[in-house]
Amino acid sequence: DNDAPPWGGMARRWREAGFDRVAHRVGPVSAAKLSPQVAEVKARVRTAPPGGERGFTSYVRLRAYGNGDLRISIDVYPDEGLPPLPRLGITLTLPREYSRVIYYGRGPHENYQDRKQGAMIGVYNTTVDEMFVPYLRPQECGNRTDVRWAALRDEEGWGLLAIAAHVMEFSAHRCTPHDLEAARHPHEIKWRDEIYLHLDYKQRGLGGASCGPDTLPQYEVLPEPTSFEVILKPLKPGDDPAAKSKLKQHVI
Repeated sequence: DNDAPPWGGMARRWREAGFDRVAHRVGPVSAAKLSPQVAEVKARVRTAPPGGERGFTSYVRLRAYGNGDLRISIDVYPDEGLPPLPRLGITLTLPREYSRVIYYGRGPHENYQDRKQGAMIGVYNTTVDEMFVPYLRPQECGNRTDVRWAALRDEEGWGLLAIAAHVMEFSAHRCTPHDLEAARHPHEIKWRDEIYLHLDYKQRGLGGASCGPDTLPQYEVLPEPTSFEVILKPLKPGDDPAAKSKLKQHVI
């Protein structure tokens, strides 16, 4: 709500920039076998609204290892003239059964860059449903900051572990940001049969435009060249995410 009129005008600027209707154009793409156990795919991705001149050019590298690990490296280059961003990261679609969450970061409640001093760093267990905050007006919610790793699993223990190369922010919901934007009340939200896992380099701070100043400059996500890397690891029953999160140098 802080981003929307009449209190905040950032949502209007995001719509004017076309952030609510961006499309991705992929190409060129190259693939190579680096060793018997390592394969790599590189791609250039252009992200912009249909017919829009300003957007983002990203260079994505996916490096897959024989043990099932996947290292995702992204270099993002925004065009000039864009407003500060709502967030910058990637979104994964996971099976609806991956509803059990454990992570190492700030918690146990939601927190943002400018709302995190009361959230201590630790290992927290929660669920996708518990991460959703039912505000009277549906909006972005459930974010966690200063996250080193996060795992989503099913009841048997199968799942996915995401590890930040440095630190990241993350959230997981059964709806998309567009679903939240389209609903005026919680009961109007379109719940999906899958889970959307957001792994962000950074998300904009909340600010206080509904009753005070907007987001302070140090908590903005500026449209500037940015590199982001995350490692994905498969989990099986009995795996300890904390132990598997200890990164080792992959040998090619």
